[in-house]
Amino acid sequence: MNPAETIAACASPPGACARAIIRVFGSDADQVFHALTSTATGSRSIRAVRILLEPHELPALAIVYEKSRSYTGDAGFELLIPGNPFLVERVMSRILRHDGVRLALPGEFTARALLAGRLSLAQAEGVGAMVLAANAAQLDTARHALTGKLGTEFLAWAEELASLLALVEAGIDFTDQEDVVAISPEELRARLARLRDSIEACLGDRDRAERSRHGVRVALVGKPNAGKSTLFNALIGAERAVTSATAGSTRDVIDEILPKTGANEIHVLDLPGLDANAMGPSALAAQQRALQACREAEIALWCDPSGRFDESERPATDATLIRVRTFADISGAATKHEVCALDGYGVESLRNAIIDAAWGIAGDATAKTGALPRQRRVMLAVLEAVEDAMRAVDGDARSIKRPEVEAESLRRALEGASDLTGKISVEDLLGRIFSTFCVGK
Repeated sequence: MNPAETIAACASPPGACARAIIRVFGSDADQVFHALTSTATGSRSIRAVRILLEPHELPALAIVYEKSRSYTGDAGFELLIPGNPFLVERVMSRILRHDGVRLALPGEFTARALLAGRLSLAQAEGVGAMVLAANAAQLDTARHALTGKLGTEFLAWAEELASLLALVEAGIDFTDQEDVVAISPEELRARLARLRDSIEACLGDRDRAERSRHGVRVALVGKPNAGKSTLFNALIGAERAVTSATAGSTRDVIDEILPKTGANEIHVLDLPGLDANAMGPSALAAQQRALQACREAEIALWCDPSGRFDESERPATDATLIRVRTFADISGAATKHEVCALDGYGVESLRNAIIDAAWGIAGDATAKTGALPRQRRVMLAVLEAVEDAMRAVDGDARSIKRPEVEAESLRRALEGASDLTGKISVEDLLGRIFSTFCVGK
C-alpha cells in the first residue's frame, strides 16, 4: 500500500440496491472529480452533480472531504449513485481509466486511516469486526472497539511497559555505580502489580481466554467414509483434503481457518475416521492423532451419513457437539443439520451454526470485556510476561533477583502490547487484519 496513490472502490455490497457508494481518495482525487463532473471539488460539501458517461449524464450526490477532515487523511469524495450493478461498473471503469488511480486493496481505506493517526489499531480491528459481524453480540463488540476506549487502555499499558523496561535496563547499565538506582524493587513490583490488575480486568475470564488462545477448534469426527473430508472442503471453500470412496484415505489432521467468521478465528480440523478395528502402525497412529484432536477441540461436528447417531459411537470429547447428517441427498433419519457437500445443500446453515457456537465459547467473555478474540489472546501473552517479570523480583520486593530476566520479560510484554497498539512495524499482523475487509472499507 502506497499512501501517495489515489485509490477507488465501491463501498456498498455487490448486487442491486437503492443506492451504491463509490469512494475515491488520494492526491489525484480533485482531478478525478473534475474529469467526472466538469466541476471542482471545492471545500467540504454535499451537493448534486452529474457524472459524464458519454453519451449520457448520470445524476448523483457527491460528498466532498477536505484532507484535514477525511476518514483516511487524504482529500477525496464519495458518490451516491443508483445501485444498478451495470451503472456502478461503468462509473468505476470511468474512474479507473484516470492516470494514477487504482482499485483499492481490501481494507486499504481503513489502513490509511490507521497510518494517518485517524484510528487506533483497536478501532481499525473494530471496523473489520463490524464488516464481518455474524450476529448481534459480535456487532456490539465491534461497536465497543470503535469507541477507542480499548485502544487508550492498550496504549497506557505499552507506555508503562516501555518506561519500566527503560528503568530496568538503566539499572543493568549502571550496576557498577552503587549510588545510582534507576527504580527500586518495591516500586517496580508495585507498578507491575497495578499493570497486572489492569490487564486482568480487561481480559475477563482467564480460563476461557486460555482455551481460545489458538482460536476455536472445530473437529470433524465420525467413522471412515462419513463424508468428513468432502464437508471440510465445502466449509473452507477449497479442495484442501483428498476425498476418496476408499475408507481410510485421511491419515493426518488437516487444519484450515474457516473464512469470514467475524471476530473469531475458527480452525476446522479434518480428522481420520474413527475406527475401533484399525490395524497396522500407520492406521493406529492416525487413530491416536484423531482422538487427541477430538479431545482438544472446542466444537465437534459428529458426522453420520444415516442420521441415526448411535450413542455407543459418540465421540470421546467434552466439546460442544453438533450432529450433522452428511448425506442429505439420500434417505436417512431427520436431523437438524443435514448437508450435501457435493452441491452445497445445507453447508451455509451449518457454517452459521459453527460461528454461533464458536461465539458462545470465545465470545461470552469477549462481549463482557469488549475486547476482540485476537486482542484477548495477545492480552493473555502480555499478562503472562508481566507475571514472569514479577517473579524476577524477590518476594519481599527488596531486590531484583535476575535483572536480565526481568528485562527480557518486560521486553516480551512490550512486544505484545505493541501488537495491540500497532505502534511498531508488524507488516504480517496488519496484513492479516485488513485482508478480511471488503475492498470498499
